[in-house]
Amino acid sequence: MRDIIRPHIRYKLGNGKKASAWFDNWDEYCPLMNHLTNRVVTQACLNRQEKVADVVSNGNWSWPVAWYILFPILSYINVPLLNNEHDDKLIWRSNDGVVQEFAITNVWQTIRELLAHEMFLHGSPANRLAQTSVSYM
Repeated sequence: MRDIIRPHIRYKLGNGKKASAWFDNWDEYCPLMNHLTNRVVTQACLNRQEKVADVVSNGNWSWPVAWYILFPILSYINVPLLNNEHDDKLIWRSNDGVVQEFAITNVWQTIRELLAHEMFLHGSPANRLAQTSVSYM
């Protein structure tokens, strides 16, 4: 279930103090840990618990410049303009890319659409089980 829901959960950055720098979706190329390794992060004297605000300093990323060579995708991620007057906010991106308020009703609607699509393509789970069962008689 996590693999179905996680890609739809996003952060709209405010002050950058809630969104994980490494594990949350706050940019189209996130989560960053899809491109980095734990070892690289810790070797740079950074830690896995850091928030976006922790890796932005004076309008620049605080990660090593060498990372841009090792991980070219980082050059596509703009330094966010953080606003201390607003908290980070969870948002939901529907199947068709519409950004909505994060609410259980929106989550459930997306899951229903995904399940309906899956059933259209492959039939019900019971039908798939019947198709894959083998008779040994």
